[in-house]
Amino acid sequence: MFYELISEDIMFYKKIIKILGLFTFAFFSLTFAQDDQNSNKELKEEYIEYQLISQKLMSIQQQALSDSEIAKQSTTFGKKLDSAMVEETPSIKQKLEKRDEIIDNFQEAQENGNQDKILKLQEDYKSISGELQVHQQNALQDENLRKEGEELNEKVIQKMTDIEPDVPKLFSRLKVLGEKLKEEVKEDQLD
Repeated sequence: MFYELISEDIMFYKKIIKILGLFTFAFFSLTFAQDDQNSNKELKEEYIEYQLISQKLMSIQQQALSDSEIAKQSTTFGKKLDSAMVEETPSIKQKLEKRDEIIDNFQEAQENGNQDKILKLQEDYKSISGELQVHQQNALQDENLRKEGEELNEKVIQKMTDIEPDVPKLFSRLKVLGEKLKEEVKEDQLD
């Protein structure tokens, strides 16, 4: 369930957790700005609910990832995944370095409140993460690596549920809202 709701980058790289909400916000904000006249009140309310649930889950996930055992396992897994990607495609190393640089710069821009830089970095991240996602999926074809990722995923979800027992309900609601919002965006783009 977690794999379907949160991007692989967030799951595997705890540094990225903070920016999921901002990317989602930027994507849907652009949609609303482009077609505000056709956006209905219900859609906006669903978007706000989606944002609130996303933020709550990210906060809970950050707490879960601050657990020393999970943090260590997450870091180790992230390094193994990166190594597997580089082993498959050596030229990917530059993209991984660029991704890490974008993340560091994003966090700095966020701390400084530099909105122009944040927007630029969001676009850069979106571009590079799309390229990396294919390589991540290929690397996760390795059964041992995939199982390790699934075990980490289960630990994170269990820790999140220990922190907040309503996490499964929140994930379910987020999934429903996400599907509705995606469908609305598709419909708006076709019109």
